[in-house]
Order: sequence, then structure tokens, then C-alpha cells
Amino acid sequence: MADRARLHSAKALNDCRAALQEFVIVARTAISSVDSDIHRVTHWLKLDRPAYWKHEIRRREDAVTACKLEIQRKKLIAAPEPASVVFEERQLRKATARVESARERLAAVHRWGPIWEREAGNQKSACRRLNDALAADIPVAIADLERMITAIEGYVALKGPTPGGEREPQPPSELAPGSSGNQPGDAVEPSQSEGTR
Repeated sequence: MADRARLHSAKALNDCRAALQEFVIVARTAISSVDSDIHRVTHWLKLDRPAYWKHEIRRREDAVTACKLEIQRKKLIAAPEPASVVFEERQLRKATARVESARERLAAVHRWGPIWEREAGNQKSACRRLNDALAADIPVAIADLERMITAIEGYVALKGPTPGGEREPQPPSELAPGSSGNQPGDAVEPSQSEGTR
């Protein structure tokens, strides 16, 4: 005789459906956050940083020019005696180094721009595949689960006779102390004395 299916509830399928629905919400939130970060860093690298360092280069070059003018001014004032411009020359070296640092930063921004765009494109491509799954594959899976849940709940709600018209076996009840163990309707074998009457 074939084994019968024993289905009591669709709890596991309901849990799976709830987990998929939660995953969709969490994944879409994460994708939105990633897109926002990509847009922010792209704007920072392509527009904000180049403009900032170009402005810094001009400002620091002005500081270099101011240091040179100060050295010339002190020399003119002290003429014909030699002027002490040790402090001013030290300031000039610092200002020149700051200009070089700003130029290096601007070059780094230009160097990292294309690298960032390539990596951002790869990330968007990966997110696009996940977005497609969230928009198409997972809703189909959730719909399939809902159909299975509906079918199982309908099956569990059925109350028909068991195959062959037999009742489902009931667990044996505990016997009271001193009882013979015979149930009503059980056949009782005649005792030896009754058979000799």
C-alpha cells in the first residue's frame, strides 16, 4: 500500500515566503544606498575635487608671489646694505612646497577619476542583475509559493473518510489499575470451566 502524505500546515512555506519578501526590501534598500554613494563619490571626484585643487593651486601660487615680493621689498629697504631675509626665504620654501602638494593632489584626482568610473560601472552592472532578479525572478517564486500554500491549506481543510472507509487509528488509552484490559465489544474466550458445562 502506498504511503499517505501527512500534511498538517504550510508553516515552512509561509516562513520561506516571508523571508523572500524581507530579502526584497533589504536588497532594494542596499542597492539604493550603493547608488547614492556612487553618485556622491562620482560628483566629488569629477566636479568638487578638481575645482577645489585648482582654486588651491591659484591661492598657494599667490602666496609664493607674496613671499617673493616681501624678499624684494626687504632688500630694497636695506640697500645698499645686505638685508636678512632668512625668515622670508623659509616662508617661500614652504609656500612653494604647498603649491607642489596641491598640484600632486590635482593629478591624483585626475588619475583616480577613470579608475573610479570603471569600478562604479562594474558595481552598477552587478546591481542591475540583482535588480532584475528582484523585479522578475523573486516575485515569480513568491507567487509559486502562494499557490502551493493555498493548495496545502485547502488539502488540510478537507475532512473526508480515509482510504477503505477505516477510521484513523487512535492511541490506546491507559488502563485503570485492576482492569482486565478488555474493551467493550472485544471477543472474550470462554473459560475452561464454561466449556465443560
